[in-house]
Amino acid sequence: MLEGLKGGSKTEKLICSVKKYVQENYKEKLTLSTISNAIGISQGYLSSAFKKQTGSNLNDYVNQIKIEKAQELLGMHEYMMYEISDMLGFENAYYFSKVFKKLTGMTPSEYEMTRKN
Repeated sequence: MLEGLKGGSKTEKLICSVKKYVQENYKEKLTLSTISNAIGISQGYLSSAFKKQTGSNLNDYVNQIKIEKAQELLGMHEYMMYEISDMLGFENAYYFSKVFKKLTGMTPSEYEMTRKN
């Protein structure tokens, strides 16, 4: 992934590697601390560089990726909400539902009902 950014700045390459890390590890509980440790940079630098480069904070990006995966899983109609919450590394099903509604405008159950048609 980084090879394609030969002309990109150091920050662009860093953000690309952070996004790749999040997409590959979305099942884990991802925090600024765990991501910065995995990438090998300070939390402060990662936070400010990510915000400057993308316009959003890292936690919002992590939640966006997790909720996209949750939507895929809900569309399969094979898992309970708490199972999806666990599979995506959320603290609990309540927090998962809260984040899901914040990003999609509906609860996971409401979303799943729209996918049954």
